[in-house]
Parts: sequence; structure tokens; C-alpha cells
Amino acid sequence: CGKTFVAPVYTWNHRIVGGNEAIPGSWPWHAALVRSSTSFPFCGGSIISPRAILTAAHCLENFTSPMLKIYVGRHVAAGNSGEALMNVLEITTHPKYNNLTLDNDIAILRLEKSIVYTSTIRPICYNDFGVVTEGTTCVATGFGLLQSKLKLYPTKLNQVRLPVISNANCNRAYGGFLNMNKRICAGSKRGGVDTCQGDSGGPLVCLIGESTWHQVGITSFGIECGSPRYPGVYTRVPYYADWIDSGKILI
Repeated sequence: CGKTFVAPVYTWNHRIVGGNEAIPGSWPWHAALVRSSTSFPFCGGSIISPRAILTAAHCLENFTSPMLKIYVGRHVAAGNSGEALMNVLEITTHPKYNNLTLDNDIAILRLEKSIVYTSTIRPICYNDFGVVTEGTTCVATGFGLLQSKLKLYPTKLNQVRLPVISNANCNRAYGGFLNMNKRICAGSKRGGVDTCQGDSGGPLVCLIGESTWHQVGITSFGIECGSPRYPGVYTRVPYYADWIDSGKILI
């Protein structure tokens, strides 16, 4: 897990919010959640096993399995060669998910069949990597808004580098109401870089060591995409590792 055969390349255009278009195949664990009646992703997710996708619970409110399609290996928002369509067998949201506070904003999608791994379709690691400290630069990916005010969406998968914000500073920004054992926050103190609407459920990943990526967060919520006052808030994945292991299918 956590290995990519295509190295990411970073430039700074106005994408995702303040990021840039990803190199095809450089984030092989990214999954696109699509309504069965459309073709454009409305949320993201990540491959954690051949039969399981990790995502945000709030993405799945009022959804049943037949209403969802999952695309892995997708780089072009409208679809591309090399991608694979996966049908959902079962939706499992965290039993203590709160749709008002977005507490425990995590869910697992069990797939009808196993994903066939390729050089551009791979799983992400999500546990056993220690503590990610303040200032660590991580990466979020998604098909969400490029600019929230203009309602402008990308045509291809985008990426943005985000430094981890301290628990104290993040909780202070949100009025002291966050349980930081369950959250991790990322963004720039100067603003201008962030995830936004449509990126929800996608992974926040950090490079641990020289070549292995680990998922530390799931895009959950924020205020004013790219605001210097409010960093993005992500579900802290390692906190839920035991719950994830109990709910995913390993085969």
C-alpha cells in the first residue's frame, strides 16, 4: 500500500483551491463517487483494500447502494480509459456519526467485486505510521471546486499541498468545539490553499519515510474555502483504524 508508480509533480495554479492538476496515475488510491444517474464525481474516497473504499459519512446521506457508482483510476472528471467501474454492495457509516456536528464523519463502501490493481489503481496505507506533527506537508486530492465563489469545477483530478495545523490552533479557530482526537486540520496560515465542496470524502495523505504514502485524514468540512482564518478539517483516520479493520473486506 501507499506506493505510486507515477511521481507527483507540483506547480501552483488556481486549482482544488490553490493547487494544480495532478499527473495521471500519481494518486492511484483516489476513488470517485458518482451518482448512478450522472457521470461527474460529487465526492471522493480512497482504496483501502480490494473490496473497500473509505470516504466521509456525510457524502452518503440519503444514499442507498444502487444510487452509487465508484470509479477507480479516474483522472478525467467525465471518465477516461484505464478506469474501472465498481458497484457498491453495502454502505457502512460509523454508528456514532452525527450529521449536525459531523462528528465521526467516516464510512466504508463494500464493493460487489474486487478491484484489480494496476500501476494506476493501488491502495493507500492508513495505520501504523506514528504521529504526524504540525507543519508536516501533506496532499489532498479531489474533483471539487477550484473557486467557491465562481462555482468552477475542474475537468481533471487536482491536488494541493497542505501543511498540518496544530490541534490547539485548529480548535481555537472553530471555537473550541472540536474533538481533536478525532480530527486533523490542514491549511496555510496565509490562506489560499484548501479543499472545497466536492472534495469531501477524499484522502489527505502524507509521505512517511522516503516512498510510502499514508492516509491521515478524510476531507470533512471547513469554512470559506482557502480562508486564512479557518483551516480545513479532516477526519483523523488512524483514530478509526480498529473500526476500519472490523468493517472492511480484506480479500
